[in-house]
Amino acid sequence: MRTRKKIFGFVAGFVCRHPWKIVVAALLVAVISGVYAATTIRLNANLDELVSEKLDYHRNYLEFLREFGDEEYLYVVVDAGDELGRAKLFMEELGGKLSGMPGIEQVIWKIENPALEKGFLLYLSPKELKTLGSMLTEGPFSVKRIASWNGFAPMFGALADRIARPVSTEDEAELTTGFTFIDGLLSDMTAALESGAPYRSRLQELFFGGGESFDPDGFLKNGPLLLMLIMPTKDYTTASVIEKPLAEIRQALSETRANCPGLDAGLTGRPVLSADEMETSNRDMTFATLLAVALVALIFIVSFRGVARPLCAVASLVMGIAWTFGFLALAVGTLNILTSVFALILVAASIEYSIYIVGRYEEELARTGDVALAVKETLTTTAMAQLTSAVTTTAAFLTLMWTDFLAIAELGLVSAAGIMLCLASMLFVLPAMLVIRDRRMSAAALKKVRSFDLPWLPPIYRRPNVVLGVALVLVAAAAPFAFRIGFDNNLLNLQARGLESVKYEH
Repeated sequence: MRTRKKIFGFVAGFVCRHPWKIVVAALLVAVISGVYAATTIRLNANLDELVSEKLDYHRNYLEFLREFGDEEYLYVVVDAGDELGRAKLFMEELGGKLSGMPGIEQVIWKIENPALEKGFLLYLSPKELKTLGSMLTEGPFSVKRIASWNGFAPMFGALADRIARPVSTEDEAELTTGFTFIDGLLSDMTAALESGAPYRSRLQELFFGGGESFDPDGFLKNGPLLLMLIMPTKDYTTASVIEKPLAEIRQALSETRANCPGLDAGLTGRPVLSADEMETSNRDMTFATLLAVALVALIFIVSFRGVARPLCAVASLVMGIAWTFGFLALAVGTLNILTSVFALILVAASIEYSIYIVGRYEEELARTGDVALAVKETLTTTAMAQLTSAVTTTAAFLTLMWTDFLAIAELGLVSAAGIMLCLASMLFVLPAMLVIRDRRMSAAALKKVRSFDLPWLPPIYRRPNVVLGVALVLVAAAAPFAFRIGFDNNLLNLQARGLESVKYEH
């Protein structure tokens, strides 16, 4: 205790002797840190790098990506409804605009697309593939068997023989498939003879009972929805990974929608959701941090009934945050969707140090009227308690570094370092600013400082049984609600409300 008191006494003497040197040096380091961070820190928007590769499932996933590449498409979704014709024209127009556009590697909206034709079987389920295999190679109605017949007579003869025998469950399924094939074939023949309609491929409908992966014209669909798959070039050093191509795709989509008014169409997919998530989180975190600093300053000013000292406290907090940005640039070098909130954490967790220091400093000023003595008493009493508080908070953040979620681990490291850097600013820079501001004032003027106090609080302390009783009642009243808390693992529910990408993902 005596050793710590001597150390803080030395710090107080140093601050009172060299206040300008401390403030100028701190400001210089803050500027250098801010410039270095702004030119060095890169944004890591690759969500696959937020989890440790030591985990088996994630390592296997990354190896899969390295082997086969990133196949996460963007999806244009069009609700055709009763306007299937207009929806198809919309898809054709949009596909024409996007095909060959720089930054877009692939656009698929019809089965005629060569990229899709090569991988057609990849879009079928294992059950559909098994059915297709049996249709091609097995049974009296297999393609191989039909190709060996001359005319339809043998086919109908084989069908009649099969019908004459007792029908088992396997026979029933095979007969259903066979009749479906014949019915579709006859329908196509009748339509072609009666109306001269062009040939329409019914391959999927004949084999799989009218599945909806493609419509008769080859358009990708799911029920009433037409789908377009887009593979953009991805740059993980940008805020949204697909920042430039996404803007161009949305521009083309907007222009096409203008040509087809009333048609419900939008863009979604995991890359779009991630891009919107990064954009909204960065914008909201920047706004929230600035708002937090402004509100803290306002509350500080109102509570302490002054302007200069609260603004000194906020300025020292901002310097500490700037130093933390420099540490982030040196130690980590990247900013992800979670570490981007560290500044807001520091505003909330570190401002209390300056509140205690300014409060105790004004209390000592009102008692002694001596700036140097007030600084010494503040640092040798309150500052030691703040150091303990900061160390415990730092230890709590450092425990996050033992998680396999790298984004959380980095947030823990940066926040822990930021807490200590902000505390250093409060212990050196803030007292130095207070000395510069107050040392030219007379003792009589300094004694007029109205220290921060809460006159209604001491009477409460004198009734501990009442306080504990009220606390227990509140705990009992709140306890039942604890069992109503559930876990929501749907990441869509974490997105900002009203996003087009979220709407069409649903």
